[in-house]
Amino acid sequence: MNWLLLLALFPLSARAQPGLWALEKVIALKYPVPQVSSDSLAARLVRSDSTLMVFDTRPFEEYDVSRLRDAIRIDPDLDVEEFIATYGQELFDRDLIFYCSVGYRSSDFVQRVMSAAQEIGARSVYNLRGGLFRWYNENRPLFREAPVDTVHPYDAQWGRFLRKKEVAD
Repeated sequence: MNWLLLLALFPLSARAQPGLWALEKVIALKYPVPQVSSDSLAARLVRSDSTLMVFDTRPFEEYDVSRLRDAIRIDPDLDVEEFIATYGQELFDRDLIFYCSVGYRSSDFVQRVMSAAQEIGARSVYNLRGGLFRWYNENRPLFREAPVDTVHPYDAQWGRFLRKKEVAD
């Protein structure tokens, strides 16, 4: 197949970030869980949607560098029972969004907790497609105590999925 034809078949966001797009596809095959796009989540965050709960499934060292505003950090290895015991009363009639760096750890977490969360009344459970890396690469806002413009790269290999920002003179 002609590479231009193949390129034309990719969505625009995939052409902008082909490596991350391919990684998202691999993760979705391994963890077939519901996904939410960064566009959809961004719109809901701008509206301050009170039905939304956002969970960051990265270790504290990564979370401490930057995160989505008001994201609740949870240990990616937290078991289902502990998650429900800690957050169960808050999940009723809420849409839950989980994210990590690229979506691998959060997809695993969604797969483990989705049924239990929905059994106690969560409206929906999603993984953020492309994770914080896609969010950052699309120039969406990140926070610590105040807005920041950096992301923990996890390590050098995973960090290659982060787009380098141009620095103004």
